[in-house]
Amino acid sequence: YEFSGTTEIHIKPRDFSVSILSSEGVSNPYREGQVGKDILSFSYNISDSGPISADMLEISISQDRGSPYRGYCTFYPAGSFAPEQAVPIPTRLVFDSVTHGAGSRHAIRCDRTPVDIRTLGIQDNQPPLEWNDPVNGQGITRFYKLALEFDLTDPMVQRTMGDEMWEGEVEQSGTITIKGTWR
Repeated sequence: YEFSGTTEIHIKPRDFSVSILSSEGVSNPYREGQVGKDILSFSYNISDSGPISADMLEISISQDRGSPYRGYCTFYPAGSFAPEQAVPIPTRLVFDSVTHGAGSRHAIRCDRTPVDIRTLGIQDNQPPLEWNDPVNGQGITRFYKLALEFDLTDPMVQRTMGDEMWEGEVEQSGTITIKGTWR
C-alpha cells in the first residue's frame, strides 16, 4: 500500500501463494507396511511465493475416519471405527533444517494442530527464484522438500487403544494442509 499526504490511497495488488504437492505427482499417494518393520514415508514438494518469503509455513494433518488418540493418528480395521480397536501410530515430519540439521524429525499431531516449519528452520532444497513482473513488482519463490512419516516400528503400534494385542490389517486416509502467513 502507498499512503501520501492527500486523501488518495493507491492499492497495489500482490500475489501470494503456497503449495504442497506429492513428490510422486499423484493426489492420493498410498503406502502399506508391517508393524515392527516399516516406516511409511510420504514425500512432498513445498513452495511459497510472494513479494517476500512467508513468515510462517504451517503444516497440519487430519485423518478421515475415526478420532485421533492423544494427538496420534489412529488406524482402524476395515469397516470398523470402534475406538477400542484403533491402533495409534506416531507421526512426524522429516526435513533438512538450518537449525536442527539434515533429516530433522519433528512430531506432528493428527488433530489439525499446526507445526510451523519456518520456525523449525526448514532449508531450501534449491536456490530461490527471484522474479519481476510489471504488475506485481519484485518477488521470490522458495522451494522445500518434506516427508510425512508413520512409524510402524514404535512399540505402541503393537497394541490397540483398548490396550489389546492385535493382528490383521488396519487402514487410514487423511489430509495434509499447508498455510503460509505473510506479515
